[in-house]
Amino acid sequence: MSICLRGFADTRALKRLSSASMFAQARISEHGTAVIWIDDELDLGTDNLHNLAVEQAGGIGHERDLVPAPPGPDNERPQFRLTRRHA
Repeated sequence: MSICLRGFADTRALKRLSSASMFAQARISEHGTAVIWIDDELDLGTDNLHNLAVEQAGGIGHERDLVPAPPGPDNERPQFRLTRRHA
């Protein structure tokens, strides 16, 4: 399985991954819960990578399952609702 990070490497947080030499430094964390490039600074958790894999395969990832509902008329605290909306 492969995951495309092209769009994510354009974000400010992951911009350094655009460099092939930086990307090549990837390693698995000690407990296998992240891919790390720079300790405590540049990494991607396996839950996020799994979510990307699901979405890139045409599924709905866990990060899109719960979406805050818009505030009500009295600006009350939003409730969460299940949705199948794609971003």
